[in-house]
Amino acid sequence: GVWIGANAIQGSGNSDANTDSDGWYTIRGVAPGTYTIKAHADGEGYVQQYYAGGHTSTNAGLVTVTGADAIKGIDLVMTRGAAIFGRITDAATGQPISGMNLSARPIGDDQMAWASTNTNGTFALRALPGGVVGVIVQGQGYLEVRKTVTIVDGEDVTDFNF
Repeated sequence: GVWIGANAIQGSGNSDANTDSDGWYTIRGVAPGTYTIKAHADGEGYVQQYYAGGHTSTNAGLVTVTGADAIKGIDLVMTRGAAIFGRITDAATGQPISGMNLSARPIGDDQMAWASTNTNGTFALRALPGGVVGVIVQGQGYLEVRKTVTIVDGEDVTDFNF
């Protein structure tokens, strides 16, 4: 069930597929061009992975397709990431705020996790790699807030409150 995407470097020739129960995939009907290949399974707690490029598109390896072809045989190894747990409350009333939108990304790289607060104002941002991560909170008429946190590989961050 891991989503695998072939993202065109130029144009809109994106294609995707999901892995089967053994982890195999084939992306069919791919137009000629140059692509990055990305595996994404944040709902399962895995950090997104690019072919030959780590967790972000910055150094992703490129795959060239010369004819209408399928992409297969490109292996990706995924690792479990850490999670950030916290709560958002109104500064004046102390009441939880539901429906706030959060996003997280390693500083200077691709956005990797998204979440919204529930009725208790709590959230969980999952599948994050180790390093310095920026978190952005916005919504419900409140000013946008940004904070950073250092994640040690595989260790969850708790009580990261706003």
